Amino acid sequence: MSIEQKTVKSGKRYRANVYINNQRATGSWHKHKKRAEKDEVEFKHQIYSGSYVKETDKTFDECAEIYFKLIAPKKMKPTTIRIEKLYYNKHISPVFGYRKIVSIKSYEVQKLWTEKEESLSSSTISRLHNLMNKVFKLFIKWDEIKKNPMINVEKPRVRYQKTEIWNKDEMKRFLEHSKAFNAYIVFWLALNTGLRQGEILALHWSDIDFEKQELYVRFNLDRMTKKRGSLKTESSERTIYLTHSQISILKKYKENQAFKTDIICTSEAGTYIDPRNIRRTMQLICKQADLKLIRFHDLRHTHGTLFLQVTKDVKATQQRLGHSDVRMTLDRYVHHSDIAQKQTSELFSNFIDD
Repeated sequence: MSIEQKTVKSGKRYRANVYINNQRATGSWHKHKKRAEKDEVEFKHQIYSGSYVKETDKTFDECAEIYFKLIAPKKMKPTTIRIEKLYYNKHISPVFGYRKIVSIKSYEVQKLWTEKEESLSSSTISRLHNLMNKVFKLFIKWDEIKKNPMINVEKPRVRYQKTEIWNKDEMKRFLEHSKAFNAYIVFWLALNTGLRQGEILALHWSDIDFEKQELYVRFNLDRMTKKRGSLKTESSERTIYLTHSQISILKKYKENQAFKTDIICTSEAGTYIDPRNIRRTMQLICKQADLKLIRFHDLRHTHGTLFLQVTKDVKATQQRLGHSDVRMTLDRYVHHSDIAQKQTSELFSNFIDD
């Protein structure tokens, strides 16, 4: 153990030196010798207690790359990893990528999040925060660093975007106008089953049992590869029970389908439909039908809300939509069900007055 000294323009600097198994470990340079001596005492304590960690000199970019290569593929789908990398390269790497991971301070991250609040949503900042936290936690787990600065960083509370939905008449008007377009079956499935866009575009005719009147949700269309892949969550794999009239519509559509392929929703070339074309078509239909423009995902919200209003069954709605937690169903759909709330209020009032 020793205290090393050097002289710079502004004065003297001190740091603790320690040798462990013939390898040299050093503390940070300090203006005051007492601070270096404090580091020396801390080194001794860590060595004798067996808690000493020789921290890595890797940059945050290097650490993030290791996370994306070794850990992310075990926990995320390829599409999600690509999106995470895009976020990282655009928002995190330019600020912290070149820095050694051990040099990043809590207040620096907090400052970045505050600056980003002017241009990014709270959910995006939260996503960036979680990504950095995963990298730090991984390298602590591997005994490469001692501290996780993210513990002391406040991430913004996610403000969920209010969903826009259509009522029954608006839904019927949209479907009527969409019949003239190739994507009609996509919109019909969204509003009649509540499936996610990727689940709809991945559907094959072999996923429907016409005799049992069942539709099996088993795949999701990967936007990047244009191939069928795994679903969002385990609970996303589900069976949708279809009515006789819905089966009739699907049978008729299959008979008249231009391309004799197993894919249900085909482009004009007989391939999987590009989601970007769905968005453009939806904008055009809404304009023609004089309807407020909503997102494609809001068709799913529309179905879920109307389904809950009719059935008044939260559990059935959860299973139909493939939610992993019933709280998600309650948070997203119950507050929209004004009609159901009025009906249940009247039922309770009648019970009390009786």
